[in-house]
Amino acid sequence: QRVKKETTLKALWEKLESIYASKSLTNRLCLKMELYQLEMEMGENLHDHINHFNQLVCQLLNVNKKISDEEQAVLLLASLPKSCKSLVQTLLVGKTSLKLDEVTPL
Repeated sequence: QRVKKETTLKALWEKLESIYASKSLTNRLCLKMELYQLEMEMGENLHDHINHFNQLVCQLLNVNKKISDEEQAVLLLASLPKSCKSLVQTLLVGKTSLKLDEVTPL
């Protein structure tokens, strides 16, 4: 009902975005909390976990909250299970900065 009167694709998209992609403080907070508390579940596929992580980063970008590349890398490593602790430590040895593409598989 709320989008029937839109006559262009652009207007339709903007209307849908205004209805469903709320940029409210509450929405931004919920997305950030979900990203910062994300943990890879036991038995979860790494590829699926990274996809979920990337979806959250994109959703935050859509509400005007950019997460720096280094912060994304750190958050992704922090979301891995404790069994990956030695791998994470190995990746960080001697580094003063970190990029997301250094910690994600090709």
